[in-house]
Amino acid sequence: MGNKLQNLQKLYFINNNISGRIPVTFSNLSQITLLDLSVNYLEGEVPEELGKLNLEILYLHSNNLVSNSSLSFLTALTNCSFLKKLHLGSCLFSGSLPASIGNLSKDLYYFNLLSNRIRGKIPDSTGNLSGLVTYNCGTITWTGQFQQLLES
Repeated sequence: MGNKLQNLQKLYFINNNISGRIPVTFSNLSQITLLDLSVNYLEGEVPEELGKLNLEILYLHSNNLVSNSSLSFLTALTNCSFLKKLHLGSCLFSGSLPASIGNLSKDLYYFNLLSNRIRGKIPDSTGNLSGLVTYNCGTITWTGQFQQLLES
């Protein structure tokens, strides 16, 4: 699909019982700004190649997606300089949030990590996300002082 639909700007595959992996060829959708693959049966890791896209909205929530322990796909998404909404809740992501999340788009106002297997410290760099309005990270096992996040 990624090689054929060069002008596609929005792709909605919500609740379509899709299974398998997210195709790396999606990174060829050079005009895409919205990718919604939520509420499916997708598995495997999120391709880091998605970071090559001009995404404004990425919804991958409610799938069986996993991650390496460094959640490196999040670092790749720092290249999406227009990213506004990122919904990754209710997947099987595990590991610690990388400090690089502070380099996500300055336009990011919605970031949802609800119901994953993420643990560890909230990176201080989260304070760099100055446009953030909603940061939903409920049911994550955090360590460290909450007060330090509020002060940073």
